[in-house]
Amino acid sequence: MLDADRYTTLDYADFTADPAAAMAGINQAMGYGADTVPAELGPMPLSRTTVSAPQADKWKRHEAEITALWPMLSETQAKIEAFCAPT
Repeated sequence: MLDADRYTTLDYADFTADPAAAMAGINQAMGYGADTVPAELGPMPLSRTTVSAPQADKWKRHEAEITALWPMLSETQAKIEAFCAPT
């Protein structure tokens, strides 16, 4: 495992909510300083493969399928959360 001073993590929800603040945090963690990121990055561009407009609860359209897969994925999710937890 990498030493904690050799990586940082980024929460996708934080990044999509405020890209400038998330990038400032990454830059600070890397030693570049938060002031190297433009204060206003603007909205994230949509992917070329975007089918419908982004929505916070869009995933609920597939909730049954996600729920069915969750037992298989929950162990991996727990490992990700443990890795990303503050030390």
